[in-house]
Amino acid sequence: MEQIKGLCKEIIKFYDKEQNNENIPKEMKENISNLRLQKILFFLYGYYWKEKKEEIVNINFEAWPYGPVNKEIYHFVKDCGNNEIDIKRFKEYETPNYDKKIFNKILNHLSQFSTIRLVNASHDTDPWLKTPDGTEINNKLIKKWFEQDVPEIN
Repeated sequence: MEQIKGLCKEIIKFYDKEQNNENIPKEMKENISNLRLQKILFFLYGYYWKEKKEEIVNINFEAWPYGPVNKEIYHFVKDCGNNEIDIKRFKEYETPNYDKKIFNKILNHLSQFSTIRLVNASHDTDPWLKTPDGTEINNKLIKKWFEQDVPEIN
């Protein structure tokens, strides 16, 4: 759980920088809410596996109505509602060891999509579709789906 929180801190840091980038149109910028964070975690996990054949962190997801969710992170930030998550919540957690180049490549790719588009995309994934609501999604299913059915990020 500590590594996941450290990863969340790095995701929020990435998006904080993006929010301050004057080259990105305002309408393309979105704050990191709990819902957005959940979808980013899911797609980051899958794309990272596809690139490196290793997990970015040890994380589990459940099939929920709005797509895959890491229950521990959901409950850790649920009091934020749909508002932006303050990075201070994660300040005490150490950054896990991962390939920062791949991390940035994946987040740059995901940042072009709205939260609702990420939610809809997560609803089109076999891991979510094949897992009964409220139960854990098998990570092997996530890895297999990203390996076989998801194109590379350029």
